[in-house]
Amino acid sequence: MFKIKLKELRENKGMSQAEFAADFGVTQSAVGNWESGSRKPNIDKIKKIADGKSRHPNPRVRLRRGRNPDRSHR
Repeated sequence: MFKIKLKELRENKGMSQAEFAADFGVTQSAVGNWESGSRKPNIDKIKKIADGKSRHPNPRVRLRRGRNPDRSHR
């Protein structure tokens, strides 16, 4: 179930596995493994993903990646 929800979350944000991985400080391969169910992230990563706490320092980039409706007209 986690793998399905993770992929849905990433796709709803309009992000590739590589972009998602960069935001959370892991490799694209790690994200692929999580989505395939062959591995699971550690509890700290799960908490960051659940809280939406990416590593990107610029909040505007996080909003854009989250498809902020106020900016969709641009």
